[in-house]
Amino acid sequence: MKRTTRRLAFLLTLVLSFAAQADEPVPSVGELRFVMDTVAFRGPGQGAWVEVYTHLEATQLDFKYDRGRPLAKIRMTMTVVDSTLRTYKKRTWIRKLTTKEDKDYYESIPFRDITAIDLPPGLYGLSLTVEDANTGIRGTTARLIEVEPLGEDLAMSDLLFAKEIKKGDEGRFDKGAWKVIPNVDRHYAIGDPMKVYFEIYNLREGLGEEAGLVLGYRLLYLDGRVVHQFDDSRVRKPGHRAAKVADFQTAGLSRGRYILEVEAFDRASQAYRTMRRLVKIGTGSVTVTRRPAVGGRAG
Repeated sequence: MKRTTRRLAFLLTLVLSFAAQADEPVPSVGELRFVMDTVAFRGPGQGAWVEVYTHLEATQLDFKYDRGRPLAKIRMTMTVVDSTLRTYKKRTWIRKLTTKEDKDYYESIPFRDITAIDLPPGLYGLSLTVEDANTGIRGTTARLIEVEPLGEDLAMSDLLFAKEIKKGDEGRFDKGAWKVIPNVDRHYAIGDPMKVYFEIYNLREGLGEEAGLVLGYRLLYLDGRVVHQFDDSRVRKPGHRAAKVADFQTAGLSRGRYILEVEAFDRASQAYRTMRRLVKIGTGSVTVTRRPAVGGRAG
């Protein structure tokens, strides 16, 4: 009976999150507030490697002194169910967060986390619960994830909006040669560069001009009208797979919700592939009185 009740509650949470907007970052419900987003990359076989990102304002947490430094503990639980509501995978882990000074000193302590899961083609429900291990307060969020089979045609990953992209240091946010710090709520202040990472799969070999890959970028209104056409880029293909980073200026844009469209054209196969994702442009960058010296995975 308890299991049935939990499954029904979980399904209701999924329905509500999906009704709000399937492609938007999902805010939590409960006392602990955070935002979750997901990005799908190519996985084993025809499936997907789905990365799950979390952004939490750590000033909500109860820091207790440990060896003279404030320490918070976060318990995170991810549950994935299949289309029959059977549990496909469940995982729990602990994150520790330390600061040099008491949390009241900071206006903001942004904390970002990442985990990932391999999913074969199908429809899934994913929920994430974050709990302050010191107080027991928690929040939960959920979303539907549909994994379509990846064949041999030109394909792209989801667009990963980034807060920062720099040379990789073999950390958990690394993507090959790049360290990509996710912008989990997909929000950029006007004037801040919009940074994006994405991958392209199943490129064909070619010689001369056929060895090239053409990438086009457009910012759209939600109804599909073009706001701005960014410069195309032409690059030589490094092989059958390419990882790309790009950044776009937001100065002069009006505050609002937009869609970033990326189009890839493989000259060798003459194949096109387009990927779109919602992004928010406006004010409201998180401010910090002094950049906190944080242990764990804040950033």
